[in-house]
Amino acid sequence: MAPQLPKEVVSAIEVAINIAYSQNKRPDLKGIAAIFNTSYEAVRYINCRIRTIITTGTYPKKKPGPKLLRGANQEEIEQCVRQIVEQKPEVQLKEIVSVVKERLDVELGTTTMSRFIKAKGIPFIGGQGGPPRNPYSKRNIKKTLAMSAAGGSESSGSRGAGSVEGEQDENRDENRPMYCSPYAPAISDQNAANLLSIYGRPGQDYVAYGSPYS
Repeated sequence: MAPQLPKEVVSAIEVAINIAYSQNKRPDLKGIAAIFNTSYEAVRYINCRIRTIITTGTYPKKKPGPKLLRGANQEEIEQCVRQIVEQKPEVQLKEIVSVVKERLDVELGTTTMSRFIKAKGIPFIGGQGGPPRNPYSKRNIKKTLAMSAAGGSESSGSRGAGSVEGEQDENRDENRPMYCSPYAPAISDQNAANLLSIYGRPGQDYVAYGSPYS
């Protein structure tokens, strides 16, 4: 997603377009985009907004809230969700979505439902049933490293502040087949080290080459 234009640039583009309209001229959108080093679509969007205001006197803004909830009765959904949570405080998000679909015939995703619950301030202690958690995502890796540095990580074990990335690499190495070269007695130590860096596992596969990994 492209970054938003600074307010000063938007104001300058609006002034340039309004000057063209005040002189009964058609604004050169491509030229304005080149002058302000922005995209044609951004200038066209601003131009459409100005033309709408000139024609109608107002600019209709988008309705607030998630798209799927704009056409639905939010009060009914909120009342239904509150009843579900009161009856079963540890209910999962996917169960709430299923019940809302059965009672109100409104199909929502777990992410949309989670945002709706937070926006309405509904007391909810479940929070499960959404997309599966990826333990190797950047956010979770940073969280694990921060917990390890603070001494609160249980996964560090005897290695101290271990990382999830290291565990992933270790599991990948364990599943890698051992590379046994038929020319092991004839290759040099340097070649053995190079092959081990590509195929082998340090401390385990050096026997196949007749020389330790260095």
